[in-house]
Amino acid sequence: VRDFRPILDVHGLVGLLLLAHTSLDHTHYEGISRLRPGHMLKFRSQSRRLTLGEVALGNLSPVPVDLDDAVDAFDEALGATVKEVAPQGVQTIYLSGGLDSRILAGYLHEAGAGPATAVTMGDRKDLEMRAAARVAFCIGAAHEMIPVDQSLYPLFAQRSLDHDGLTSGLYVLKEWTVSDTDRGPMLTGFLGDTIMGASHAGWDREPSCDIPTFHALF
Repeated sequence: VRDFRPILDVHGLVGLLLLAHTSLDHTHYEGISRLRPGHMLKFRSQSRRLTLGEVALGNLSPVPVDLDDAVDAFDEALGATVKEVAPQGVQTIYLSGGLDSRILAGYLHEAGAGPATAVTMGDRKDLEMRAAARVAFCIGAAHEMIPVDQSLYPLFAQRSLDHDGLTSGLYVLKEWTVSDTDRGPMLTGFLGDTIMGASHAGWDREPSCDIPTFHALF
């Protein structure tokens, strides 16, 4: 960026140290923001312009007033979105074994959109690997397990610093393993809570004990 002067954003640094990732729209540099929950950037190749927009799951209207309504609204919105973005089916999904990828795999299977192959990184004995294997079996997908060489973590940490500014923290380092494999694009539920807008990061006070949250104080 022309004339950019890197100035440390203390709020972003505190978020990384306390939460393992930066909070709200902070990064490690003042004047540079990350997307808030429920938002996305759209790039139009013809005009070479970026525009900011909201995704359907982060802009439900009317806003659900109780848990049952919220679950129904979420189910309807996510089901419609999956059918819209994957009409031809999905060949490969990155199935980490976490909540986001398991939900996405289930909705894809229910919509008849695949996936044919589920890819999981880690050791066969890992808890999330075992969860991913069970999900892959249930949806009839071939399950490919990719071991992670932990000696490469310093290299992955440098990549995260160079390309992400560590805004996603250091706990996603193993995902860089995928970039070193020879495979096509994969659908992923990574950071689904951020995309869906299902985050409590905007709360000013913790409802259970009525005290200011970290996000309100910093």
